[in-house]
Amino acid sequence: MRERGMRGFTLIELMVTIALVAIVLALGLPNFQQAIRSNRVAASANEMLAALNLARSEAMRSPLGGRVCTSADGLSCGGTWKDGWMVWTDRNDNKTPQSDEVLRYVPAPSQIDVSATAAAGDANAFVFDLRGRLKDGGLRRFTLRPSQCSSGAQQIREITLTAVGQTRMERKSCD
Repeated sequence: MRERGMRGFTLIELMVTIALVAIVLALGLPNFQQAIRSNRVAASANEMLAALNLARSEAMRSPLGGRVCTSADGLSCGGTWKDGWMVWTDRNDNKTPQSDEVLRYVPAPSQIDVSATAAAGDANAFVFDLRGRLKDGGLRRFTLRPSQCSSGAQQIREITLTAVGQTRMERKSCD
């Protein structure tokens, strides 16, 4: 009788394969997590830039002006930039957003810390005039960073909004 060849893997081959997969995952997983964090920050920064540009173009298009403020619910202003933000126009000039005046609402970005500073005026709300300039004339700086920021990784985005309405975005390293 003829012996048949056995098919399959030996225990040693299986152990070596599992060890190699574990090593590759251990080396690749931190880089993959950093890429995901960086992508989240970039997406949130693009949302912020889109909101600023929408408010500015709405201000130049109509005499109502374009407004941006922090908002947790998309219906009223309040809270911090971490809660989200909205773009709206003030059709009845009562300085309070109505549901039909909201142009865009961006909910709180997941695992992203957003902060803002203002050279003049309120850091949590501002208005563009008919020429697309900030009404209070102050410079705004928005900082978006992942809640877990690896030291030395360029995962921070800083958006500067000048008094004349121009925006600039810079990448910065985590501390």
